[in-house]
Amino acid sequence: MHDPDSGGTPDQATSAAPGAKRAWVGVLLSLIIPGFGLARAGHYLRGLIWFVGAHLVGSIVLLLLMWEKMPAAGAVVVVFLWFLAFLWMLKDSARPGRMNWVLFLVFPVMLLGVSVFPPHAKLVAKAYRMPTSGMMPTIMGEKGGGPPDHFLVNRLSYLFSEPERGDLIAFKLDEAIAISMHPNAHTEVVYLKRIVGLPGERITFEGGFVLADGVKIADGALPPVSYEAMISIPSAMGDGAYQLGDDEYFVVGDNVANSADSRMWGGVPEEAIVGKVALIYYPFSRWGPPQYPVGGGQ
Repeated sequence: MHDPDSGGTPDQATSAAPGAKRAWVGVLLSLIIPGFGLARAGHYLRGLIWFVGAHLVGSIVLLLLMWEKMPAAGAVVVVFLWFLAFLWMLKDSARPGRMNWVLFLVFPVMLLGVSVFPPHAKLVAKAYRMPTSGMMPTIMGEKGGGPPDHFLVNRLSYLFSEPERGDLIAFKLDEAIAISMHPNAHTEVVYLKRIVGLPGERITFEGGFVLADGVKIADGALPPVSYEAMISIPSAMGDGAYQLGDDEYFVVGDNVANSADSRMWGGVPEEAIVGKVALIYYPFSRWGPPQYPVGGGQ
């Protein structure tokens, strides 16, 4: 029997029904853009809530993971709860619906937006993998005999405070004018080193120790490694000393004998700093804030 509200013949109404019941399409869309499957089903406000909530929850999860007092078991619980929330969002998106011309226009715009402008989670933290041995044994690289460390950098760490001596920082070579001599300086390369010198200080090395303005750095401020000037050429310390500018930091790798750092490049401008290294998250046996091991050596 023909339904006058169907807007077509009985055959047309019957053939249109299967397309409207493809709930899996909503799940697929929400995998790409959280909550978009709900918009396809006509639940625009619900979809918007899921979209905003997914980014906010992701940021909160990262902040909790980077909390120094968060135990590994607590981190597992947090990640598991986030995963359950994500599954709930996908299940909620499994609804029949159709894409209209507005959604067809909005989808690529949102996809482009999340590609160009990072979501909240990436503004909070960013994940990296250590490829070199310059920070061993604090951060293990590919040449450490096992899988390289994967770690999170807290991008909010210096929002309300200045970097401190002893901090492990990640910084971009392409944004550091002072180290533009580096062969990779014009590509987006991120380096990980430890701050040993602060803005305005004159850095020298003597007897394996770092001296700032001629004064030995107090024990405990830096790892118990033997610091020395770089012998190889080029070197930024032509006369055995380096004068830092008002916004520069002197950084050295914990694997002093095998680290390219400020001894070669000079100071790292504050504007080049991405953030502070907060957490090693893989391999799981090394989960936690990076620390120079007691009794560790080169």
